[in-house]
Amino acid sequence: MKECMHFGTCAGCDLLDMPYAEQLNEKELEVKDIFRDWKNLPIKKTLASPEEYFYRHKMQLPFGHKKGKYEEILTLGLHAKDYSKIIDLKECKIQDEALSAVAWDVRDWAREEKYSAYNEKYDRGFLKYLVLRKSHYSGEILAGLVTATPKEIVKKKLDPLIAKIQATLSKPQFNGKSILSGIVQSINKEKTTMAIGDHERLLWGKKYIKEELGGFKYRVGLSTFIQVNPYQTPRLYEEILKQIPDEANVIDAYCGIGTISLWLSKKAKSVLGIESNPNSIEFANIAVKENKIRNVKFLVGDTSRILSQLEGSYEILVVDPPRSGLERNCVNAILGMNFKKIIYVSCNPETLEEDARTLSKKYTLKSVQPVDMFPQTYHIESVAIFEK
Repeated sequence: MKECMHFGTCAGCDLLDMPYAEQLNEKELEVKDIFRDWKNLPIKKTLASPEEYFYRHKMQLPFGHKKGKYEEILTLGLHAKDYSKIIDLKECKIQDEALSAVAWDVRDWAREEKYSAYNEKYDRGFLKYLVLRKSHYSGEILAGLVTATPKEIVKKKLDPLIAKIQATLSKPQFNGKSILSGIVQSINKEKTTMAIGDHERLLWGKKYIKEELGGFKYRVGLSTFIQVNPYQTPRLYEEILKQIPDEANVIDAYCGIGTISLWLSKKAKSVLGIESNPNSIEFANIAVKENKIRNVKFLVGDTSRILSQLEGSYEILVVDPPRSGLERNCVNAILGMNFKKIIYVSCNPETLEEDARTLSKKYTLKSVQPVDMFPQTYHIESVAIFEK
């Protein structure tokens, strides 16, 4: 077990003081408790992550402020457990270490340049969030500065930040395996806790990083979804793949940039990916072209609307919805179709259980496999199998 100076006050970790084997057991028991009303339902042993620490390859850190001797000081970190303030992080045991080092550089730079942190209560200030993504494959790092106004960060102020980050990443402890590939400004004028804004401006470098999963190469942007634990993602995807019959026609709903779709293309006859985020579909189509995949295509739009309008025979449905679960219209569209099997990938067992009750009108829940994507936290991913 590792110690962290912020443990107990920071909301980032819950279980840092618990041996990993106990964490896995606790997560299995949690899933079993949520599904306690389901008689004879197999809840399998939790699949352990190959890495327990420094596994997160995406960070989304809010800017905050604290009182100094003469003025307010900008802070950067995670919310306190009681959400009373932003913990000004000095260390983190679950974030990739190169990303943490870049985050501290951004904080120092923002203080030097006298940038203000956004204050939600008074709806004023400039910097809202720092979003960082790192490719496990290439080591490329994409930095996103989320701002409350469209005021541009000029080159004269940006150059010191680039130099600072590049000097940090050239230090011996990073072994030349991490490089800054781009800085993007994301403009979010809404009074909201959502980080990413509707408009992006490329400040330096490129707007994406190159990632590889299962031999397939992808472009990952600031706002596109990809699992944050690259060490465990292949195990999660293999759990899905083994449920796919040879030569099956598959729908992959909430497909993001198509990482599951392409993974399943190795076995399926055809895969149709559906996603509402046009930026994700743009990258998904690039991935199909660059990887020379012939049996995968994508549609952009609302999942329930597309499902209700589809023609043709699809035997298998894969869904990987957000924490809130499936929208009611989507569940109704699924029940109106004729899938033989549904593979439900969930990051929230409570909404999974709620959706399972509705799907049980037509499908039998056969098993739930917990997969630990988030060591040191209470969060647990699950793969649930439904059969007609």
